[in-house]
Amino acid sequence: MALEIIIHTEYAQGESGNRPGKIADELAKRQAALAKRIAAAETEPGPGAEEQAWKLRGYPVLAILAPVMSTSEEKIEFPGDPMCLYAALSYAVEQATQAREKGTGADSPYNDLCPRWGNLPSTEYRARVDDNGIRQYDGESLNTDQTVFDPRVWNEKVKQYFIEHVLENVQPKVALISAVSPAHRYALDIARTVREHLPDCILVLGGRHADETLHYDFVAGQLKLEPSCTICRLPPGERVFDFIVSGEAYYALDRLMKAISLAMDIETQATDMAGIISALSKFAPLLGPIPGRALITAVTPAAIHAWPVAGPVMHLHKLPAPYRAFAIRARFPIFEIDGRVARTAHFLSTNA
Repeated sequence: MALEIIIHTEYAQGESGNRPGKIADELAKRQAALAKRIAAAETEPGPGAEEQAWKLRGYPVLAILAPVMSTSEEKIEFPGDPMCLYAALSYAVEQATQAREKGTGADSPYNDLCPRWGNLPSTEYRARVDDNGIRQYDGESLNTDQTVFDPRVWNEKVKQYFIEHVLENVQPKVALISAVSPAHRYALDIARTVREHLPDCILVLGGRHADETLHYDFVAGQLKLEPSCTICRLPPGERVFDFIVSGEAYYALDRLMKAISLAMDIETQATDMAGIISALSKFAPLLGPIPGRALITAVTPAAIHAWPVAGPVMHLHKLPAPYRAFAIRARFPIFEIDGRVARTAHFLSTNA
């Protein structure tokens, strides 16, 4: 049975940031409930007030780079940092780190629940990282770099490590998986692994495969799904990815994270697809237009919901520096310093 396609036009029409009274009251009630919980926690013995408040506000997230392909020696064919993932996360991570610094005030990017991206990596942390894309995930408070899982290869050994050490320690409420087309098969297996062990985790797919296979035709007003699109390749009724974000999605991803936050229960941080879909159309548009042209797609058993984004022109140089939140690990043999292969950072200069 073909899924119904529902097009939501809130972001294509460029809603204003004004808050109608009823919606403003609902948001105020959530903020009051959160403030009450934080105030009660501050009176209990334990970590400092700021840390207590952050633990109550923040929910764990995990970003995953699906590996591309392996040689017979199980080494990745395409070396380098997950640059596209870092760039895609840059604005959303900056908004979360600012929210931690500013608390729940009116000038905070989040004055409600917030993804727990943690503090930025220190200079000492950056200096001591090795080349391995797998970080340490058992710390009391992970920094932004430690919320990335970049396995370079995906086999049974890595999969078991992912289950026992990454998922067990992080327990993400939201997992964001980035994949180019050759990595799509691994992205599916990673997503199914997360779903098996954390069935309530919200799974989001992004990356070049999504960009190239899932589009919105603004002229025809139609959702375009290529035959290799993730939605087309899955067995009917199987829940793998909840959301797919494509296009110039830097700001759109941040809007999705804010909608997920607004859909969560203040006390339990539980959420569901119906709540997030409602928040994307009810609350999130009030934050103003989203720069760039992008597409947020939700997949439910009954329908495909699509929010086409047609905002102001987006400029890459206005995004936060992608390595601000993440450590540089790549080394390319063509760059040597004193006979030693140098760490190498690369960057995006244009969208294509």
